[in-house]
Amino acid sequence: CSPNNVKIMPIKSLNSKGEGIVSEDGKSSSVSNGMRYAVDHNAKVINLSLKAGCVSDNCLHIQAINYAIDKAKEKGENPPIFVVGSGNDGIDVKNACPARLSTKYDNVITVGAVNQYDLPAYFSNYGDAVDVCAPGVDILSSIPGGGYDKCSGTSMATPHVTAAVAMLMLEYPNYTPLQIKDKLKSMTVDL
Repeated sequence: CSPNNVKIMPIKSLNSKGEGIVSEDGKSSSVSNGMRYAVDHNAKVINLSLKAGCVSDNCLHIQAINYAIDKAKEKGENPPIFVVGSGNDGIDVKNACPARLSTKYDNVITVGAVNQYDLPAYFSNYGDAVDVCAPGVDILSSIPGGGYDKCSGTSMATPHVTAAVAMLMLEYPNYTPLQIKDKLKSMTVDL
């Protein structure tokens, strides 16, 4: 259902177990390499549906993701916007990576999940770092091998917000990432 001027660039950066590989120097990981690939190929909005893993700034995974976001900011005034799932552990994301990065970077938006009653999903991570929520319970999704199934998680909610951000960027092409984030949040109800 995308407009003709919107393209999707699928990038696989996790293994079959949903895990990323991190280099020993912390400057690259399969996830940060995928992020940089998207940036280098002019992606404007990048969806990161990752589980909340790191809880320390010393974690090599967070160092690699920070490095990729810092490199993206070198694109100038309007770097790509990263839309990040908050995770499915039912915890405050203040110490969880990459969800907490929305408090550090203007071009990161963290997404929680709500159910069909517009209430926070029981599994969705929460906290001040979560910018917005979207439907994430029993979402019809394509599955490996073909077909569809209902899935739940912030990985189901994050693409909704990624699409909304893309539409806002089309409508307000001169907005900075912070202006896009603020516009998106202005259209929500505080849960």
